[in-house]
Amino acid sequence: MTLINFFANKIDTDLQCFKYYNGVFNKTQEFGRKENNPLSSKEDNWIICDEMNINVPNLVASSALEFCESLNHMNLNNTDEKICFDFGNIKTCDPFPMLIVSHEIRNRVNEVNKLNCYARNCNNTYANHMKFFKACGLSQGEEVEISRGNSKYSCITKMSVADLKKEGIENYDVIQEVIDKKAKIMASIVAQGNHEFEKWLSFVIREIIRNIPEHSKSDIIWYCAQYWPTYDLVELAIMDEGIGIKDSLRENVNYIKEANTDENAIRLSLKPGVSGTNICRNFNRSEWDNSGYGLYMVSEMCAELDASFIIASGDSAIRVKKRNGIIEHNSIDTKVHGTAIQIRIKPSSTVDYEEIRKKIVQRGEVIAKKDGSAIHVASKSSRGF
Repeated sequence: MTLINFFANKIDTDLQCFKYYNGVFNKTQEFGRKENNPLSSKEDNWIICDEMNINVPNLVASSALEFCESLNHMNLNNTDEKICFDFGNIKTCDPFPMLIVSHEIRNRVNEVNKLNCYARNCNNTYANHMKFFKACGLSQGEEVEISRGNSKYSCITKMSVADLKKEGIENYDVIQEVIDKKAKIMASIVAQGNHEFEKWLSFVIREIIRNIPEHSKSDIIWYCAQYWPTYDLVELAIMDEGIGIKDSLRENVNYIKEANTDENAIRLSLKPGVSGTNICRNFNRSEWDNSGYGLYMVSEMCAELDASFIIASGDSAIRVKKRNGIIEHNSIDTKVHGTAIQIRIKPSSTVDYEEIRKKIVQRGEVIAKKDGSAIHVASKSSRGF
């Protein structure tokens, strides 16, 4: 059994300082020998201390959202116990759960004495391959700044907004153009040769990532994707470490009262023409100007395509799904710092993505014109692929 000590002067995804040793455990105590080999009995060279055991769940969306809520409600700051994150329950490793769980573990470890935090049962080879343990702050695995994958997956990858801006300056591009190029590369990895789907997925990735430098105030973007041929299914996950949707929308004076909870703010963000930026409703905009249609377009298109869309921020998540011809927005309790989005969709679909997009834009602009605070016309980038 491998046990890993979380400790460093700085705890983040660049964390390198970890100590490995073997150990034997019971329910309430930790027994770890100073040497490499555990003994069969308690002797003088054993370390004995109380332990708080935190069981990390199987990495599927429902369990991950619940775990993030529970983890953030735990009182870890006022305890002298050793805090052990046990990864032994992990069997499935979906992209969205990997992003939000690793992010919240990093946050909680950062809040407490890192010398008291450990991890064990980090032996799921696929989770390690996807860089989940590295994203949690452990030393094993490849650096998260390195983008890696094949035609079926993209490992957990960390991108810097500052680097995107720098790349834009070097190539005389605005950051939105840099994001557009990155989105096309990301989409091509899991599109499986369906060019219309690839164009749509590129649009989706671009619209989601654009929100991060424009609204979240985060310098970090996390990304992960997976394609399962057996299920004809693609999952895309994107996350930031920013101020969250509620605080972003409340920067617009029109939404200070309405965006009074995380759930209300998320629901508001999924409406057409809603933006945290104070913008004149009808002025002439450039291609990349913000119009508040990005999340609306993405979530509505996912619903029309029978895909699943989840957005989580603060203490709430909303799942958008079309059932019996009606688009539902169902809330889920959680606790996520920043904003995270999951999309699950079948890549083999032969639908007319362009026709669906046009219909949703038209519908959205009609809805927005009935709202005195909304922006009435979608931007050029939100209107087309």
